[in-house]
Amino acid sequence: MSNIMDGLSEQGYITLPVRTLVESEMERGTETGLKLKAKGGDCFSDEHLVVEVLKRIIYSGIEGHNKFLLEGFPVKIEQANALE
Repeated sequence: MSNIMDGLSEQGYITLPVRTLVESEMERGTETGLKLKAKGGDCFSDEHLVVEVLKRIIYSGIEGHNKFLLEGFPVKIEQANALE
């Protein structure tokens, strides 16, 4: 798996460690992070909030940031549906 990720990284893909990103939102106390904390602190407790975090990154408008590898998400069909 690492070889695949390394190859994609060389092609310009950016790895997004989703759990780390969501935990960071909670630590920073952002609006979405506070909503996640209110759900009990499980960073995947609400897939729609996780997608909210990802959308800000994916649609940031930063030049060249248009290829992403989501690490650790989705793991359930409900999460995939929310992401879709």
